[in-house]
Amino acid sequence: TVLSKLKTLINQNQTGLNNLETILDFYIEAILVDNEEKNCLIIKCKSELASLDQRVKDWVFTQEKDVVSFFKSLVEIGQEDGSINTLQSPSAYALYIASSVQGLRITGSVNKSLKDLNSIKRAILQTLQ
Repeated sequence: TVLSKLKTLINQNQTGLNNLETILDFYIEAILVDNEEKNCLIIKCKSELASLDQRVKDWVFTQEKDVVSFFKSLVEIGQEDGSINTLQSPSAYALYIASSVQGLRITGSVNKSLKDLNSIKRAILQTLQ
């Protein structure tokens, strides 16, 4: 799963913010090599089918909950090590990051400019600093 892949990217010797940057770089790389636009198709299918089928909705909710929980743990680490500000709770920032990643993936389906995707990444990270 994507979540298990994300967990392998975590370096215990890095700050929470640095690990989050690594995660965002992973998503950007996936966007850039996705010539068949499967990322966007998956996002669209999940959102469309979730509105029609309760089982799909439950599955999507569980997947999202797990990803948000993962991001929350990164934020907690970052707030403890001082690399992420404490203006918002870890839960609020985790939801922000998850939403931002979805937006990044959708943007990347129509705009594969590394410069633009990195600009989005920098904006996400600057909000958390």
